[in-house]
Amino acid sequence: MTITNGYTTLANFKSFAMPDRASDATDDAVIESIIEATSREIDRQTCRRFWKDSADVTRYFTARAADLLEVPDLVSVTSLATDDGLRTYATTWAVTDYDLMPFNATADNLPYRRIAITPNGLNVFPANRQKGVKLVGKFGWPAVPDPIETACKIAAKSIYHSRFGQNENAVSTITGGGVVVTPKDFPAEAWTMINPYRMRR
Repeated sequence: MTITNGYTTLANFKSFAMPDRASDATDDAVIESIIEATSREIDRQTCRRFWKDSADVTRYFTARAADLLEVPDLVSVTSLATDDGLRTYATTWAVTDYDLMPFNATADNLPYRRIAITPNGLNVFPANRQKGVKLVGKFGWPAVPDPIETACKIAAKSIYHSRFGQNENAVSTITGGGVVVTPKDFPAEAWTMINPYRMRR
């Protein structure tokens, strides 16, 4: 199989977990399934995802204030438009109408989390209007953070070794149909790396 939106690659995992067998392709399909399942469990536990959309996605939001819009992890904006009450989104904002925040997110390999109006902008958000904002862009993180990749490799290694009775803590189910990963499969050091990235519900 091919890993979809995984937080490490097959090659990086094998270099980390089994360097003496890096050229052995016998278990590659199983390893790829483990990596993908581990990545999705990280998404579930953090309530966010660290992969970036490969193409623009359209999403709709309800602004709670006229000057600020809270958004999920965001990498870039292609277009931003607001609703006039008819769901036509006739007001298209210029890039000078808004700021992506935090300002230095890109330099720090972080996503944007808010969109604020600029002092000289021509528009404001329609506060509390359901689906009042139409946003087209790429969501996720600019790149997978190093601690997330390392946590993925640690957990995936634990799960992989559990197939051979080498790890008593992992309880994952590995079948021909795929891999089911649970929080119990994650070693303590993996949780230490993941916890700072959790979104608080």
